[in-house]
Amino acid sequence: MHTQSPVPIGKAPEGFEPANTTPIPDGVFECLGDLSGTELKVLLSIIRHTIGMKLGAAAISLTQFEHRCGLARNTICIALQSLENQGYIICQKRTAHTTFYSIRFKDAAEVVE
Repeated sequence: MHTQSPVPIGKAPEGFEPANTTPIPDGVFECLGDLSGTELKVLLSIIRHTIGMKLGAAAISLTQFEHRCGLARNTICIALQSLENQGYIICQKRTAHTTFYSIRFKDAAEVVE
């Protein structure tokens, strides 16, 4: 008989809430092969914080990225730089400790709210 090992609390969702959704731009699916798993996690986190909250841009701390993505801070910084260099996101530093992130859309003005 096969017994399953215990799953850590908070690691296996019982299912997702059907009414709680964040629209993902179709273009994200078109470039899945071009993104690393780390970049995808960070990009999806930015989408959740911006589009999901109906914001054009959002201040997202590295600590928030760490909690949402389960990644080390240095890894997140590398992914953010890569996503910006590839043109997927826009990073706008407001102060030494605050950066606003937004998704880069075609023909869209860079707007920070």
